[in-house]
Amino acid sequence: MVGIKIVDLSMEIKTNTPVFQIYPVPIVHMWTNVREHGFYSNLLMLVEHTGTHVDAPAHIIEGGETIDSIPLERFMGDGVVVDASALPPKASITRALLEEALRGRNFGRGWVVLIMTGYDAKAGTPQWFEHPGLDGEAANYLVELGVNAVGIDAPSVDHPPHPRAREALEARRRDI
Repeated sequence: MVGIKIVDLSMEIKTNTPVFQIYPVPIVHMWTNVREHGFYSNLLMLVEHTGTHVDAPAHIIEGGETIDSIPLERFMGDGVVVDASALPPKASITRALLEEALRGRNFGRGWVVLIMTGYDAKAGTPQWFEHPGLDGEAANYLVELGVNAVGIDAPSVDHPPHPRAREALEARRRDI
């Protein structure tokens, strides 16, 4: 795999990994160990939206596709990082910001856009939920570009009631 760089964006899942306020905190409990049982295993109790995860359309669209029905290839591809770390709390990530970040790049359909806000460092604090989020024009722009996936180092790409996430998932649903 010469020339391919794989970037692991995983957030560690452990007891008390930060989650949305309405979710129970995850519990990771050692169930067996090598010394006593001959093998190691953990019992995991968590909501599926813990840590690094993908929101399938079914998450916010009744009757939407579940994650197991979406081809794995949709979550891979050439990628670009958009630096939104200079934005103030709850600021809008705009189409203009995205256009500027993508200017001069050989960007195309099927790419993955990762948005860096720096709010991963605030996980578990009240400020974590003050992250910047996509505005409507930015979300529509990403749909127009035909990106495979959008990732963000914050709890969501927007804020409750998550209109941008819903709009993007609805648009991609029609395109699948």
